[in-house]
Amino acid sequence: MIFKKKNILVHLFLIVAIICIFLTLYWLYHQDKDVLPIQIELPESPINPMENNKKISSISLSGAATPSVIESLADPALKAWTLQLTSFEDEALAKDLMEQLKNKNMTPYIKEKENRYTVYVGPELNHSFLVKQLNLLKDTLNIDGAIIPLSQID
Repeated sequence: MIFKKKNILVHLFLIVAIICIFLTLYWLYHQDKDVLPIQIELPESPINPMENNKKISSISLSGAATPSVIESLADPALKAWTLQLTSFEDEALAKDLMEQLKNKNMTPYIKEKENRYTVYVGPELNHSFLVKQLNLLKDTLNIDGAIIPLSQID
């Protein structure tokens, strides 16, 4: 009689284990692969937006970065970053690339210096976010670039 109770408990345990494995595999198979988990990364040190009497304007993640946002984040104390992509002699080519980047939900902008039009993405306070965007550009558009401090842009 004791063996029958142990035998029943062993079978019950095996059935529960098989059901758990099946449900886990079912969940893994049917989860949406296109949805990425949201990751929030905090800066290494607190950021004081009112330092040096500079106020940070709101940053829109759709469309191009406005000059006022770029200027307000150019303060070296904020440690803002930008992704420098490529430079063109023809402004139309730079604008074409800017449109492609907008279609990828990036925030591109163009800076003109000495008749060269350089395309940037950003600015961002989160360096690792720009690393992800650079990897995306390498994979999809075969574009390489460099992540530089925003304060180094003329």
